[in-house]
Parts: sequence; structure tokens; C-alpha cells
Amino acid sequence: MASIAGGARVAHRGTPRSSSLGILLVFGPVRGTESWRRFGELTPHARQCNAGFGFDLVTAWRSRGQVWCGKRGDADPKSLGGVFTSAAFSPEVEEGAKQSDTPLGPTRFACFKTRQHRHTGDDNFCAAEGVAIDTSMLARQKKEPHIFLFPPGTMQGTCSPRKDLWTAQAFTMWHAGWFQSYKQAQGSLQCDTVVEETVVFVSRDNWKHLYWQTAAFFNLFVMYNVAGVQPDSVRIVMLDYWPLGPFEAVMQKAFSNPDWPITTLEELGKQAGPRVCFRRALFSLPEYSAAIVKGRPNGDDCSNSELVRAYASHVATRLGAVRSALDDSKNNRPVKVVFNSRRNYDGRTLLRQLANEQQLVDGLKARHGSVLVEQVDFAKLSFEQQILKASEADVMVGMHGSGLAHCMFMQEDGILIEITEARGNLKTFRNLCKWAGKTYIAFPFTTQGQGGVRADEQAFSRVMDTSILIAGSYYNRVITAANSVAHREKPPRWAAG
Repeated sequence: MASIAGGARVAHRGTPRSSSLGILLVFGPVRGTESWRRFGELTPHARQCNAGFGFDLVTAWRSRGQVWCGKRGDADPKSLGGVFTSAAFSPEVEEGAKQSDTPLGPTRFACFKTRQHRHTGDDNFCAAEGVAIDTSMLARQKKEPHIFLFPPGTMQGTCSPRKDLWTAQAFTMWHAGWFQSYKQAQGSLQCDTVVEETVVFVSRDNWKHLYWQTAAFFNLFVMYNVAGVQPDSVRIVMLDYWPLGPFEAVMQKAFSNPDWPITTLEELGKQAGPRVCFRRALFSLPEYSAAIVKGRPNGDDCSNSELVRAYASHVATRLGAVRSALDDSKNNRPVKVVFNSRRNYDGRTLLRQLANEQQLVDGLKARHGSVLVEQVDFAKLSFEQQILKASEADVMVGMHGSGLAHCMFMQEDGILIEITEARGNLKTFRNLCKWAGKTYIAFPFTTQGQGGVRADEQAFSRVMDTSILIAGSYYNRVITAANSVAHREKPPRWAAG
């Protein structure tokens, strides 16, 4: 029996490293907003926002952890270590269960089923230990999405599922077929290979749409926080047979060990033998389960979400895109405006192109000579390059399109100006921008013709003048605050502590 183990942990050049993720990475070991609740009770609206888009969402997921197959009892919701170090996966053997002869130990599934803010149904993801998958039984779903199908018996383990919980209706979307394929082994599990790392199984409904891939990444971030998983301990295995696509590099850097290539379950079976056993595994949520995809038609009135900000900080940190506003201020960095240009590419004609973009840019440069203005065709950049470019922007301007999802990575106090229809568009980027703590401005285009839409140049100039003034004042406030701290007198000794 072979064993697959990962290589050494790596440090990214120029990237601050941390031994923890999410709430531990960004804000220290606190739950929800307990770090500032002592200053006053939250309003009902603030409580609702925290439950839907704050750290309370992670707490809610944790509190619903329950063993569905294996040792009875709930996963400990108080454990910051997550499900893999909680009571749900203690070394005790389930009463009456078969003792496995493999080094895996007894099989356990802990599932987290909850109803999120504005979701019409329950969402559910499961963590497993000691599970075997016979990859020779995999089938390909010919219609979209191109996921692998699990015929009965494809997934095996030593535990007996709870019949009151383990039903097709309890699992999200195509997860039902995978978990319904589970069969309790009659004897020990047979393994050609044991994968030693924590495996995260990812399935994509859409492999090349930036917005939906962002939703998939956000799901991974939330799940890792709930289960106590560190990216550098993760090997990602795809449960679909779409091309890996343009988002593979960011997925690998931000959500797995960068030294372990992403592969498909089918390829893993071909390389290591058909019967693959997994010591620890997470089955990721579908994109549609992400908290950030709700409220798009009418908008959401929550803002400055700690969880969304932590997600953006995590991705930026892993990619080396973290910037210091204080250093920028000291170096007299100019305010930077990034135009997210939509242009035809690869023979594809894009809708919603801005016909008078160049006139808007020229007018802006003429009025603000000290402002750095850059026109960027994001379609020509890799996904990682897009995030890095967005992280430089104090002000981002663009037509309605998935590239505006990068507003989450803009500079602190960043401003997004979305050129859009006066009414009727989804509030997708308004929501993301507000949740990330940025300022959002919807700028309606005036006319639409064969060459694209046009924006009123005088009205646009007024909006840009104000936006640049706000962005510039932010750097002034940073440097003023830094000088104030630097020149502040030390407190008398009796005042210490």
C-alpha cells in the first residue's frame, strides 16, 4: 500500500506568513465581534448583518456541526481548532462499529447543515476521516456541470450512517449523489494508496466565470475557518472534469499548499491506484451556497463585513498583494485610478463597452496631472495579475461586469464607480464593495449605440473630482495620524497599565 505525503512547508517571497487563518489570521482568536461588543450592544440590524456576513456566520456553522456517521454526539462548537481536532474526531471507536485494519482508523463524517441569511433552503458541507473512494467506478455526467458521478458503493467507510440524518434531501445539490453512494464496508477498507494530507474536494458549476469562482473561493475560506484547516496542509482534488482553467494558480496559492499541484479525482486514481483512501477530507460547498451571492436583485444594506474583509486580506496576503498605506503616504504615492476596460478578445464581442472611455480618461488627466490613471484590459491578465492590479487602485472605474468583483482588493477607503444602467441591474458589485468596506458609486450611462454606451463627461468629471479628493484625504489622514503617534509624549509612569 502506497502513501502520498506532501513536501516541506514553503514561505512565499515577500509574503507575511501566519500559522492560522481567517479570524485568527486577521483579528486574533476572537469570536464574531466580541472584541468590540464590550463598547455597547449591537443593534438588531447589526446583529443580523453579523449573522449573515460576519464572523457570527462562522460561529453558526460551527455550532451546527454534528456527527452523521461514526461516534454519536455533536462536534464541539467551542473548539477554535475546528472539526478535525474536536470531539467529533476523537480516537474513540463508535460503540458496535467495525475496527478497521487499515492505518486510517474508524470512518467518521461530521456535517454542518445550516440556513444562511436570505437563503431559501439549507446549506450543508461535510468533513470526513478514514474514507475510501474507488476511482475505477467513477462516471462522467455528460450534461453540465461536468461533475464526476458516484455509482452506489463508490465511497466506502467503516461507520454506519444515521438514517435520520443521512438522506438525499439533506445534502446540497449534486453532493446528494456522492453521499448516497456511500456503503459501509464488510471488513477493513482496501487501499491502494493512502493520501496523508487533508484533501479538499472541490466541484465547480462554472469553470471560467470570475464572479462564480470568487463565490467558490469565499466558500473555501469559510469552510477552512469552520473546520480549523490551514491552507498549507491542504491538497485540492477536483470532483469535476472541467479544465482547471484560469483560476487554478490563485486556488493553489491561496487555498492549498503551493507545492502540491491541483489534480482531479480521476487522475489521482490513475496515478496512485484505483482504490484511494483519504485520512481527512472536506467536501466543498457549491458556488450558489456562498453567503456573498445573495441579495443581488435588490441589494443588501449590510456593510463593512469583517468576514468579507478577512477573506480579501487572506487572498491578498497569500498572493503578496498587501500594501502599507503609511508607506504609500510617506513616499508621496499619487492617487491611482484604474479604468477596468471592456474590449473584444479572442473573437468574442463584448457587450457594455464604454464608447467614450478615452475622452473620459483624457479629461481626467488634464484636470488632475498628479493623479496616476491607468487603463487596464483585465481580460488580458491572469487572475492573479488582476487581483494584484486591483490592489493598487484607490479608485476603480468600469462597466458592469465580473471584473468589478476585484473591488474587494482595492486600497483601504477605495472607491468603485460602476457605469451601469440607471435601473434594473443586479446589485452584485454594490454588495461586494460595501461588504468589503469600500465606497460604491453607481454612475448611469446616458446613451447606448452601436459603438457601446456613453457616459456624460461633465457629470463624470464631477464624480471623479470628488472621488480623487476623498482618496487623497485618506493618505493625508494616515500620515497625520502617524506623525501624531510619533510625536506623542510618553504618559507619566503612574498612568501606565
